[in-house]
Amino acid sequence: MYTRRAFNYLLLAGTATSFCRSLAASPVETMRLGLESYSLNPLTHSGLQDRWIALMKQLALSECNMFEPLIQPEGLASKLRAARDANDKEATAAANRAINEWRASVSLSYFRSVKDKFSASGIRFSIYTVAGITNTSTDAELKRACEIAQALGVERISLSNGRSIIKRFIPLLPEYNLRLNIQGHPLATPPDKDAIATPADYEEAVGYSSLCSIDIDAGDFTGAGYDIMPFLARNHARIDRIELKDRKRDNTSMPWGKGDTPLTDVLLYVRNNHLPIRCYIDCDYAPANEERVASILACQSYMRSVLQS
Repeated sequence: MYTRRAFNYLLLAGTATSFCRSLAASPVETMRLGLESYSLNPLTHSGLQDRWIALMKQLALSECNMFEPLIQPEGLASKLRAARDANDKEATAAANRAINEWRASVSLSYFRSVKDKFSASGIRFSIYTVAGITNTSTDAELKRACEIAQALGVERISLSNGRSIIKRFIPLLPEYNLRLNIQGHPLATPPDKDAIATPADYEEAVGYSSLCSIDIDAGDFTGAGYDIMPFLARNHARIDRIELKDRKRDNTSMPWGKGDTPLTDVLLYVRNNHLPIRCYIDCDYAPANEERVASILACQSYMRSVLQS
């Protein structure tokens, strides 16, 4: 309880407004909710930034990650998707090279202009999700990713790559005042010994540096046969973000509440324990087309109903 003298001091210090706001804020309002912008990947890239901003306002969310393919020339992203879908290693490598060539040649002012456009609408990029980085990426390409992260105004880079790339990024982080989110790839096949896939892999990798945090995809985790709740309980202090999607144990993506991912348990665990973990809507279930926006809004409705219970 604050005395009148203490409250007057807060007022003079300019903090009484934020103090009163914190008293009135509900647990939902204090959670770090956002959008995994990969969810927008099926949408036509022409005019996408304006649609993205409009959707963020409709969702009443003010932060998201920057999934780089959304602001790449559309041909680059589509070629990489097609190559991966066809499991064509040669075409995938060529598409990754083209992305790195574009990234090296485009002016950093382009990324600053994207940041400024979103900032003007009250939206900030918290994380930069890099595409096109592979084990053959050069040191110059890794440094360029850090420069772009700075231009976007983010505090973190997120990677789904394995141990070798993570270890190469870590020495660069202090120079660029960045942190690294280890997104990993729970669905990676066992022969890929470099991949961050199992719970033990994440727990090992996050120990490489105090600048590393876990960025776990709850749906991928479930689809790979792992249980997110004990992992969350053990590692919550080192988790920066949970990507929320619903999948069955056979890895089929489902509308929220229809799969096997314990989304309700995850959200309530974060809320009830007042954890500073980002919880981002990550919608990837059918339809993978222009109707995706309606699916994202359905995810938001589910999330709000859980958190307001």
